[in-house]
Amino acid sequence: MRFSKLSSIYEICSEDSFYYVLRNNLTNENNFLNESEFEKLRKDIKENKESENIKILKKSHIIVPEDYSENKYIEYIKKKYFLDEPEITIFYLTFNNECNLACKYCYVEGSYDENKKSFSMSRKTFEDTLKFIENYLLKLKDKSKIPHKLSFIYYGSEPLLNPDYVKESIEKISEVCKKVNVDKNINIITNATMITEDLVDCFKEHNVELAISLDGPKEINDTMRIFKENKKGTFEKIKQAIELLKKNKIPFGISCTIGPHNVEILKENISYFKEIGAGGVGFNTLLSAKNKEVPFVSINKSNDSLIGASDFANKNKLYEDRVQRKVKAFNRTEHPHFKDCGAIGNQLVFYPDGNIGVCQAYLGCTKPLVGNVSKNKNNPLKILKGQVLKRWSDRQPMNLIECKYCPAIGICGGGCAFNAEIKFGKLENRDKTFCVHTQKILDWLLTKSVKEKLNTEDVYIKDISFMFN
Repeated sequence: MRFSKLSSIYEICSEDSFYYVLRNNLTNENNFLNESEFEKLRKDIKENKESENIKILKKSHIIVPEDYSENKYIEYIKKKYFLDEPEITIFYLTFNNECNLACKYCYVEGSYDENKKSFSMSRKTFEDTLKFIENYLLKLKDKSKIPHKLSFIYYGSEPLLNPDYVKESIEKISEVCKKVNVDKNINIITNATMITEDLVDCFKEHNVELAISLDGPKEINDTMRIFKENKKGTFEKIKQAIELLKKNKIPFGISCTIGPHNVEILKENISYFKEIGAGGVGFNTLLSAKNKEVPFVSINKSNDSLIGASDFANKNKLYEDRVQRKVKAFNRTEHPHFKDCGAIGNQLVFYPDGNIGVCQAYLGCTKPLVGNVSKNKNNPLKILKGQVLKRWSDRQPMNLIECKYCPAIGICGGGCAFNAEIKFGKLENRDKTFCVHTQKILDWLLTKSVKEKLNTEDVYIKDISFMFN
């Protein structure tokens, strides 16, 4: 018998005693032992004795036979959670590559190719896009492979620059989803400066949810988020839009980008977002841009502030998504978190020129591509068999050599593939920035859980897996 390479062993020093957490890194199963139990366990392993704790840890795949194959277990986990092939459940709609703002940290426009021009979707391409989606869903239904729920996300630059397309497509999507009998979620990620009464009526009729980009109160937000034309701040316009949404009882969340302008006040931002009526908040860490330097903020400071803000939000009953998705996986209230982004085999992105990609971050440098709405609208399922989609679907931590034995793999999600390519050179490389983010969260969660278990603040944790693997 031995400890699996996919497990971790943590030694806890608390006051004058020692304890141990034995953890399955993939499934997030944690087993807590006191010092005498752990020493007995070591003795039982050495003597190949089948004690009660050995049985429990074998069931959790923490203790395994000598000839155990970690790779076979990984393949089993991939099949169990349907990770071995693409399943499209998310559709991103981008009708233009232009924006009315000039946010100082924008990685989308900061990654535009030098010869990239402002471009809006033509009427023909718009109709072909909707026809592609309709045919895709109808053919999936014919094969009895349609998912139970689909998400449609309006993205940009700024999606509301094309209000007519937004309204018409929402109506068409609602009609098609009803036809194929599938639940839908429609979400618009917007800077909120172009929301009108007419759009609000459409949102209300079709239960559209909004994620509003806002980085904090006026003096914070207007430091980074400014209009392109006059360089003035956007806060007052956003405030008006929020009041209009609240008046019409339309739910909205906040999308808040962490930068040097607000990294010190994320807890205060949580209080502010709750005060203005947000249903939740999603924090965005800065991504590298292909052709532009984004404002620098310490990775360590950013993550420490984010973790504190998320914990504060949770205590104040405001859902924060970035950290809490990992909390759910760690606490096993949801399945392990192997994908942090739909681009890893779960989404299609419809670009303004009619091309279909997998990642919304490539709006200004549209690659990699899996198809085209005009060429593929009559045979839309063909794109599922392409090598590009397979390559992206395979970019999961369990398939990355540097990642599969990481203690944080079961809560990670793999980081940002765009950032891995732009900043670290290759799609299959680690997003090192995100590694810090995930490891800090794991350290925090382990420490928090042990403190609660022992009912003390006097806790020091050390990973001692190297002693046994």
